[in-house]
Formats: sequence, structure tokens, C-alpha cells
Amino acid sequence: HIGDNARINTFATGDHQAGDITLESGSNFTCNICQAPDPGDYFADIDQVGTPVTAASTSSVSIVVDSGARLDARNLDHADLGGAVTLDAHASDLQVAGWSDADATVLVNGALLGASVDVTARADAGVNFAWLAGLGAGNADGGILGVLEQISDTQFDDIHNRFIQNADDPTDLTNLLGIGLPASADARVTIGEGAELHAGAGDVNVNAKATRTVNGASGGLAGSQLPNIGLGAIYGQVSGDTAAVVSGNALLHGDAVNVGAASTNTLNVAAAAQVTQAKSSKTKGNQSAAFALAIGRARVNTTATVGQHAQVEADDVDVRATGLDNFSTQATSMALRGAKGNGNKK
Repeated sequence: HIGDNARINTFATGDHQAGDITLESGSNFTCNICQAPDPGDYFADIDQVGTPVTAASTSSVSIVVDSGARLDARNLDHADLGGAVTLDAHASDLQVAGWSDADATVLVNGALLGASVDVTARADAGVNFAWLAGLGAGNADGGILGVLEQISDTQFDDIHNRFIQNADDPTDLTNLLGIGLPASADARVTIGEGAELHAGAGDVNVNAKATRTVNGASGGLAGSQLPNIGLGAIYGQVSGDTAAVVSGNALLHGDAVNVGAASTNTLNVAAAAQVTQAKSSKTKGNQSAAFALAIGRARVNTTATVGQHAQVEADDVDVRATGLDNFSTQATSMALRGAKGNGNKK
């Protein structure tokens, strides 16, 4: 946070090279679960499967340059010897289950002066439930196999009743043996009232970028180790706002002025259910049934705006909002009736 009327100067005169000015927020993070000796320990109980498990996170970051503040990296005599002024806020929240939320904000109401000026907000939110498919067998009494044993011990009637309870709201999977995978990323750059971005020998770039990724499948829970539970339920969502905004009486000057907002959204969810039920008193009417529910939702806004009172001085001006989407939602189920007893055909 650069406060009101603050000064950061690396300017030069004559034949001397001016220094660069760089403000970064959230560019470094560590991955804790990646180094776990047995990742299956994170899922010792079925109730934990739907809770967030962080792989790496700097989930909320911001850079603010207040009104009257001045960052000056110019060469006052030779524009091409000026330094670069760079503001980069990068939020990243990567999960293997549960909710992912990343928020990156840059607000400039002061002056950024240099040979080139780059202002960027980046937000990356991702949930990769397919990561679970790579887990080892682990300990049969705990870890991922312990979760699967709890699932396989659930009676058909209980599964059926939970499914019916959710019929009024298919997005509410709280009572189901299902997985919810929402990823929300907001990236916003605002060049506001009183701001001046001046590139004496290069471009002014104002960019907001967001990546939202959900990759998961109920049938992918430990891959081939999944028992015939008869139910697969998964809900995936990508959401958020990506915005690059030049507003108020802001002044942007450079060889080229580029204002861009870009969203990359990937949503791949699949639910698979299969059950082979032997004739038994545990099943009403000696029936077998399988239920699969897959829901995918995308709610994303991407905008690049230059307000009517803003002033842009450049040979080339590019104002662009782009979105790249890759969405896939699938549900499959199969129910079979087997012979009564221990699998011996009669």
C-alpha cells in the first residue's frame, strides 16, 4: 500500500540509467500437501472428503497506490534511459477438494512514471479432485481406503433416502455422498480518479487475468478402488469477475496503451455410478438401483472499460475483453441384479 502523497523515486538525468520500480503482492507460495508423506491421511473420514484441502494459496492479495502518490522511474533527459514501473498482484488458491477462492486487486489513483508501465492483477483458482486418483493404496484401516470402506458399508436404503431429500434443490449436496467443487477467481485492475500512467519510451499495459479450473469425477475417487456404491454425485462451478477499468479523469500516455481482461475457464465434471446387487433382505423388493448426478455451472463476467472522462494518448490503443471456455458435464449410471447368495448361480 503506497499512501497519500508518498514518493518512490529512481529517476535519473543525463546519460544515466534510471532504476526500475516493482511492486509485487502474493507472487510466492508454498505447497504443503504436495510434500505430505501419505496424502491419504488427509481423508481419514468420509465427512472430510468435501472440505477444502489446500495445496497452495495466496488467496487474497492487493496493491493500492493512493491519490497524490508518485512512483517516478524516468530519465528526465532521455526517455529511453528510464526504468520500468511494474505492479503485479497474483492470487493463487489451488485445492484438491472443496472450495477454491482467489482475489487479486490493483487500485491506482496516483502517478506511475517510467519508460514503460505495466499494471497486472492475476487470480488463479483451481480444484483438481482427480488428484485423488493418484493416491496409493495406503493403510486399509485408514486413509483413502478407509473412506471407501465407509462408503461401501452404507446401505442402499440410506443412499436412496438421501438422494430423495435433495430432489428439491439439486445443487445442495450436503446430504449426499457427493463432492462439491466450486472455484471462484476475481481479478480487477482499476485506474481511477487522479491517476497518471506515463510511459516515455514504451507501452502502458493494464491487464486483469483470471484462470478458473475444476477437474473432478465422483468415479475418480481412488479410481479403480471405488466400490459399487450405487451413487455418484458431483457439483462443479466456476465463477468470478475479471475486469480492467480506466475510470474518472485518469490519464494514460505511451507509444501504445493496452487495456485487457482475459478469463480462462475450465469445468470438467463427471458422475459415474454402478451397483450389482445380489438378492438379499437388505434390499427392498430385491431391487438394485444406481443414481448419478452431475451439475456444472459457470458464472463469469469479463470486462475491459475506458470511461468517458478518461484521457488516452498513444499511437495505438487496444481495449479488449476475452474469454476462453472449456466445459464438460457428464453423468452415467448402471444397475444390475445378481444371483442370491454368495455369487453362486442358482
